[in-house]
Amino acid sequence: MSVRKDRSGHRLKAPSFSTLIRRDLRGRAFRTIASGTAVGVMVGALFVTLLLTTGANYSIELARNKLGADVMVIPRESAPSTQPFFTLVYTPTDSYMSSSETRNIAAVQGVKAATPQVFLAEFGQAGGDVGQPVFNNIIAIDPHNNFMLKSWLPANITSPLAGNTTILGANLPPWDAIPGGGRFFGVKLIVQFRLAPTGTFMDRVVFVSMDTAEKMQQWQARHPGVGDPSFIAPLNVPQGAISAVFVKLNDGVNPDLAAQAISAQIPNVQVFTFNSLVRSASTRFAGLLSQFSISGALVWGGAVLLVSAT
Repeated sequence: MSVRKDRSGHRLKAPSFSTLIRRDLRGRAFRTIASGTAVGVMVGALFVTLLLTTGANYSIELARNKLGADVMVIPRESAPSTQPFFTLVYTPTDSYMSSSETRNIAAVQGVKAATPQVFLAEFGQAGGDVGQPVFNNIIAIDPHNNFMLKSWLPANITSPLAGNTTILGANLPPWDAIPGGGRFFGVKLIVQFRLAPTGTFMDRVVFVSMDTAEKMQQWQARHPGVGDPSFIAPLNVPQGAISAVFVKLNDGVNPDLAAQAISAQIPNVQVFTFNSLVRSASTRFAGLLSQFSISGALVWGGAVLLVSAT
């Protein structure tokens, strides 16, 4: 076997493995940078997705606990939202329940409190996360018996929604920037308080009292077929109707059993536990993470093979 020598006759030493790697990297800098960047971006995307989904699940659970509701009751023709906690927990329809159902639900054994809600209208707002319009909701509540809203209010708000005042969600646009200056269906709404961000549907809600909603309905009856402001659809909510009832249970009461009891005693309604809504949202996030994980594993495997081959 021949031995390689330099010009002076000295024996040449074989280059080390690390030297060969450095030479290869210098000779193929673009390939190396491109491969490393691709792998880094994919790993970073997987890590960010994991953080987002984990954080979203935590936020949902935290919000669910602070909302204080254990059960939601809606008309049979309605349905839970496909994105609970980020849009309305229920899908607004033209179906309603009688306000008397709130008393009937409150009388069911194990129920500690029941509070009604009326979906009145929605209005769009440009500039969503992907450039699409987002929608804000006008909702009437019982300010004296609304455990869901009170948990987010400071102690100095002792008479929420008195008169024609409103409480705004954190993501509502500046009130004076809305065409009409905050007048809806003949009623000028005065901002009483703006909530801190909750990470839930409440961030895009204009809360009004049931008395204010009744004034809006009376105005609409005098102006049939006319929206106020003009960009909003006319009200079609019958007086005395409600869209949903949120229920808080006594300590130790099983929400699933309470939901069954309400369904058995109150006709033509659907009953959902908030635990089931949380599980539904968590399942969707888990599916999203699974899809990213599979894609990431394929890209990671391809990158490993590419690096190994080169």
